[in-house]
Amino acid sequence: MLGSLAEEEEFSDRFLIKKLDKITPVGLLITLILIFIFQGDKIIAFPYHLVLIATALLIHTYLILSLAYFGAKKLRIPYAEAAPTAFIGASSFLELAVAVSTILIGVDSGVTLAITIGVLVGVPVMLSLVAIMKRNKSKFNFNIAK
Repeated sequence: MLGSLAEEEEFSDRFLIKKLDKITPVGLLITLILIFIFQGDKIIAFPYHLVLIATALLIHTYLILSLAYFGAKKLRIPYAEAAPTAFIGASSFLELAVAVSTILIGVDSGVTLAITIGVLVGVPVMLSLVAIMKRNKSKFNFNIAK
């Protein structure tokens, strides 16, 4: 049994989190593969549904990031706070949604398929948003008197 809070935090940081960091991406990947296996008939029968889902996600993500970006500039929020705020706002937390929908609804649900498409589209979209924010970092240098 662990003693102090510091020992428990050290155990968590050194052992538990390092082990889970290696397992969680594999678990997510296996889940996505299983969802596509169970959803193959829907993917083939309704390919335009996938396009509609991806299009809606693209519009949503870029719109929310744009609102956060211009709002942060207008409020003169420094880059170190503006960038994470914009990403959190634009993120749909789809990885969590995959887990929840799989458990509550099942892998053969259209909802689970929609969320899985969201994950696959969301990753490159978020990477493009990171590039946009990094490219515009200098626009968030404000002379704020303290």
